[in-house]
Amino acid sequence: MNTQTYGQVEPHGAERVADGLWRLSGRPKNKVNAYVMGDVLVDSATRHATKRILRQVKGLPLRSHVLTHGHMDHMGAAHEVCEALDLPLICGEADVLAVESGARLGLENRPLPVRIEHRLIADPGHPVTDTLKEGDRVAGFSVLEVPGHAPGHLAFWREEDRVLLQLVVPDATAARQELLDRGVEVSELTVITDADGGTFFGFQDPDGNSWAVQEIKARAHKPLIPKDHVGLSEWAGR
Repeated sequence: MNTQTYGQVEPHGAERVADGLWRLSGRPKNKVNAYVMGDVLVDSATRHATKRILRQVKGLPLRSHVLTHGHMDHMGAAHEVCEALDLPLICGEADVLAVESGARLGLENRPLPVRIEHRLIADPGHPVTDTLKEGDRVAGFSVLEVPGHAPGHLAFWREEDRVLLQLVVPDATAARQELLDRGVEVSELTVITDADGGTFFGFQDPDGNSWAVQEIKARAHKPLIPKDHVGLSEWAGR
């Protein structure tokens, strides 16, 4: 699938992150983010964000709703938003079942707190119209497959100004230490699964934005950001 940018259109009350990219306001601030990326709505937080998202994107000529991954805090308003705006829903192929089921697959076997959280914030699921794979283009961004946190997890990279909607590193321990050495407060490493892509940590940038950093060792041989670009350590020192 390939879509194109269509000019500068600003969502209501949103924060401009980069050219043609806006982060919608949400609660708690900077924790569960949704974006307008050109003509695409990226992620939709929880189902309680439905009215807020619809208010902010009112009047925008959106063409699709894309999910970075099929977890309930990123697609909770997807069904109602897609119904209200008549948008096709798009995600990574490996997350189709999770998205269409509203993250209900295997829910009966999850701990009680997870089942309660699901009841509070998840949507009923919504049919997926199309899927994305590495190399596709969406609103001027290249699609990157970054499985681990979710099997169909996607990131979006724009080469010309180095904008990346997901931080991926080949060595989370080393990246975390670089940030610590530069005085950045970071979380402990979290290992969700021993498979490549299952290790994460988090930090906040000087603007108060929260970032999740995912380790994908395979990216050491196929980096998301070319080696001649500014690295994570230089970014952290700015």
